[in-house]
Parts: sequence; structure tokens; C-alpha cells
Amino acid sequence: MSVAPDDHQRQVVPRWRPSTWRESASTLSPLIAAGTAQVQRESSPEWSRAVSGWRTGMSLSTASELVGAALIFGKSNDDDARSAAQFIARMGTEASDPLQSLAGALLSGGHLTLNSGRSDARTEIPKLRSRLASDPRDALAWIDLGFWQAAGGNLAAAHRAVFAAISQSRHRFVLRSAARFYVHVGDFDRALDVLRRSGQKHDPWIAAADVAISSQANVRSAELKSATKLIESGSIAPGDLTELAAALATIELSNGDRRGARKLVERALQAPTENTVAQLVWLNQQDPRLTFRLDQFDHLTPSEARTRDETSRGNFKAALTSAWAWLDDQPFSVGPAASGSFAASSGEDDQEGALKILERGLTANPGHMLLLNNKAYALASLGRVREAEEAISRVSSGQNRGAEITLVATRGLVEYRKGNHQAGRELYDLAIGLFGAGSANKSRALLMHARESFVANAAWAKEIYADAIKTVSTTSPPEIQALKLRVEKLFNSR
Repeated sequence: MSVAPDDHQRQVVPRWRPSTWRESASTLSPLIAAGTAQVQRESSPEWSRAVSGWRTGMSLSTASELVGAALIFGKSNDDDARSAAQFIARMGTEASDPLQSLAGALLSGGHLTLNSGRSDARTEIPKLRSRLASDPRDALAWIDLGFWQAAGGNLAAAHRAVFAAISQSRHRFVLRSAARFYVHVGDFDRALDVLRRSGQKHDPWIAAADVAISSQANVRSAELKSATKLIESGSIAPGDLTELAAALATIELSNGDRRGARKLVERALQAPTENTVAQLVWLNQQDPRLTFRLDQFDHLTPSEARTRDETSRGNFKAALTSAWAWLDDQPFSVGPAASGSFAASSGEDDQEGALKILERGLTANPGHMLLLNNKAYALASLGRVREAEEAISRVSSGQNRGAEITLVATRGLVEYRKGNHQAGRELYDLAIGLFGAGSANKSRALLMHARESFVANAAWAKEIYADAIKTVSTTSPPEIQALKLRVEKLFNSR
């Protein structure tokens, strides 16, 4: 059967996007004219190193390092930095186009032009490699290269690029991006180590990442007290506190303090990011009393938030559309393809639509159990049994128990479609027994078993159908209601 990702512990884990995308502006400040970071170190080792390198030997390499550092640390008026930018401009075609763009950005006021559109790994990776050939110390180029390599499923190369980035810079954009990569590969300890070794616990963006990742790793953040002080300080702009407030609100709600969570939600809503909005939709689904209007934030293009909201309302076509936008934004992530395929398969019975988004999601995560399960379900539902079996054979071991149980049910579907009805029944019965009583997955598996036993004209079809209908109530999730209607239509047609 097809399932959505299990995100009962969602947190505002940092987004990872290329530095050239406009959504990156908030964590790249102050070089972007969208506000000035309120907590920023006046000096840093990489800035001092870049200045020293330029003064010691004027070359394209030292010039590019200094210009890049000036843009990152908001020092576009520094005399040395402007001298380096002018040096690059004078070099003409000897300097690469990306390097000329950086120099031009600094000389025109220190503001990079961020892209609102999207690109892909095949286009961006060669550009970034060319940029790094000109300046091997370009931390932003390294972290962007890691992003596109992760999106393409090349995790070994992404590891190397991310390590190179954090070796060159402690800027919060680089650190948060690196932390997100390590969460993606399941290394929570490394993610937290990257943040904590930076010595920037008074930066609310670093604190937000620490609190969120600690929460997802089921450990208490060492920065909770200092994070709370940052919220209460009154000296930090709302836009720089939004994700920290959302992270703390999530912890307060999990601790049963709804009043405290409500106050923090109000702080988070003053100047939210797209990630904040997604977190608040999730919080609302945990506790409907924490309400807000999602349509107020359409300007943020909150694709994950819309996917969640439309799915919860039973608007599955709209949910799939939003999931595609979410996948464009976070192409390395499992969540968009898992959520979109679930909306298509379970909500709309649109197996072809599910396969399209799964094909894209599996590029970055080729062995992921949930994605391969959903692919096998869609293929088997279309009668493409051999392909379904091939998808199951590609599943990597050692993933979560819930996904493993779901895969047992999907194997039951495959056996039914192969004509092995008794084997199919036994696998479905096993999965149904393993799912918790009253769970949505149990209802979903019973309904799917009823569908398959009907199609197979099995003697036990009516018995399974009666058990399945009993588990569905008016409070069941919309996709289960939709599945129930489809199964009822089948049985009433005979």
C-alpha cells in the first residue's frame, strides 16, 4: 500500500538551497538588501585570512577569496575588498564569468542578484566546478556543489563538497546547509557538531538549527536556555527569530504547554520563512487550536505547507501539484516525492501520477524504502507485477519499522496480482496484525486487502470488506475516506 512519510516529529530543520536562490537571502544577510543580520561577528578567521592573503600576494585566487568573503560578511565597502574586485574586473576574460559577476556585485553595492527560477544538477555542477577552479576556497561554491550532487544521488561526492565548504567558512549559511546535509544522511551527531564548533550560539539562525535538529534526534538541546534568552532579548529583528520561535513552540507543545507554544507561534508569525509556515501547518495538525491563515503567506511560496494542508483537506490533485513545487525546492529530500505519490496513489488512484514524481524522488534517494514501496504499489496496481517486484528488490535494509510493515502489505498486493491469493492474504494479515490498533495504516491495509480480495474473487472477500468498513469513521483521514468510497463502489457493483 502507498503511505506518506512518518513525520510525527517534524521540526524546523534548516532548508538547504543554493546560495544563488532568492529564498537563501535571510541566512545570507547582510549581503542581501532584505535586512541586516542583528547578530553577526565583527571579525572572523576567514575574513582575516582573506585580507592577509590578498595583501601578501595579489592574484586572481587571492582576489576571488577576498571578494567572496566581503560579500558573505557584508564588507563591500572595505578598501582591500574593492581593490580586489577592481583587480578582477581588469583581468577581463582571464577571470571566469562567475568571478566577474562576484566582483561586479561587490562594486555595485555588495548585493548579489538572486535567482527566482530553478536549475538542475547537469547545468549547475559544471558551472560550480569552473568557479572552484578559479577559487578553490569559495565556500559558497562548495556548499552549492554539494547540494546539486546530493540532488543527483551522489552522496559520496556531496560529502566531500560539504566538508570542503565547512573547512573554508563558518558563515551561518554554510553551517546550516552542512547540518541539513548531515541530517539527510542520518548523521545527527555530525550535524550538531558542525553547529556547535562554530562558536556562534548567539546567532539565532544557528540556535534554531541546533534546537530543531536536537529535537528530531530525541535529545535535549544544549542551547535551549541561550535560545530562550535570544527570543526574550528584544534586540533581534523578528525575521531572524522566526525559525527559532517555531522550533521552541514545537518543544513547548510536545511538553503540554499550549499557552507557551501559542506565544511563540505569534512571535514566529511576525516575519516567517517558508520553513516556519510549514512547521506551523504541522503544529496546527497536531493541535487545531493553534490556528492561522495559510493564504496570508502565499508570497513565500510555501509548497510543503500547501502539500500538507491540501492533503489534510482531501484536495489530492492540488496536493500533488504542491508536492512537485516542494520537490523543485528540495530535490534531495524524500518528503516531497513520498507525500506527492501518496496523494496521487491513495487519494486519487492516479498511479501514473505517482510514478512520475517517484521517478524524480528516487534520483536522489535510489534505495529509500518508502519511495520504492510506493513505486511498487503503483506498479502492481497497474498490473506491472515484474516491475513492482524489481522495485521491492532494490530496497535498502535497516530502515524504519513502520516502512517495513508497509512493505509487507505491498508484497501482499503483488502476490494477489500474481495470482497467489493465499500468499497475498497471509501477507496482508501479517501487516494488519503488526499495525497498531486504530491506526490509519491498519484501516488503509484492511481496505486495500478488501479491494484485492474482491478483484481476485476470493472466498474471503466479504469477510475482509466487513472488517475494513468497521475501522473507518467520520474522523478518519480524507485519503482513507476516499479509499473507502472506491472499495464500496467495487463491492456494490457486483
